[in-house]
Amino acid sequence: MKVFSLSNRFYYREFPDLKNTVLHDLDVYNRVLHKAYKCLYDCAYKGAAFKDSELHQLLKKQFHLNDYIPLSAVHEAKALRFREEQKKEM
Repeated sequence: MKVFSLSNRFYYREFPDLKNTVLHDLDVYNRVLHKAYKCLYDCAYKGAAFKDSELHQLLKKQFHLNDYIPLSAVHEAKALRFREEQKKEM
């Protein structure tokens, strides 16, 4: 029996310059996510006031990015906060 499989994987050794680009993008995304989560945490527990658009603009200006990464990070940070609240209720 023959099995055919297709993979979208790529290997860093085939694209050495791509490795640094991907790692840099992941590092930037994690820093933006951390800052977004911290701001949302401060809103919930320390009384800081951020609207969604203000948080997005803050991250965009601080990290000098376009809209995609800050919006994704804010969305993921909200999901993390929601899961944290769900765990507290259990």
